[in-house]
Amino acid sequence: MKKFFLLGVLLCTSMAAFSKDYLELTPDGLIVKENYSAKYMVLEYEGISQDDLFSKISSYIDSGLSKNSKESKMNKVTLNRPSSIIINGYGKNVIGKSDNIIYNMSIMLRDGKVRIDMPTFSTDPERLKGKIFTKNGNVADAKLKKQVEDFFNAIINDIDTILSSATLNSIKNEDNW
Repeated sequence: MKKFFLLGVLLCTSMAAFSKDYLELTPDGLIVKENYSAKYMVLEYEGISQDDLFSKISSYIDSGLSKNSKESKMNKVTLNRPSSIIINGYGKNVIGKSDNIIYNMSIMLRDGKVRIDMPTFSTDPERLKGKIFTKNGNVADAKLKKQVEDFFNAIINDIDTILSSATLNSIKNEDNW
């Protein structure tokens, strides 16, 4: 029994070590952590066709494999096969234990490339400013800020994980999309 417990702890620890923080929350919304002025990020998957990228991401959304809260939902709003997917989702208790969010995420696809526009989300702006950031924009609660970042980074990490199974990838924040 101890072996299974230790194996579980080891797996959880190794999974956390491989997840990447792509996004950062600011008082103005989410930004690309490695390039604050970027409005989107590009993940590259050499050798995967646009159709295959679309199918894998679409299957991920359909199967609800998100590592986010069991009470979160992802619904495809618009599917323009094979070039784009727009996700409209709902996250329960993302900000603390009482605040839910509604979010939108746009994904565009090309052969070997996935472009993810910065997700937008809505919640009561006063609660966001009052709970996570002070009125002058300083971080008031680092734990809640991290919760929101982790929620969105988990979605991107999930997508990256399913696409990485086929090839190595790298992140680029370039305007030559």
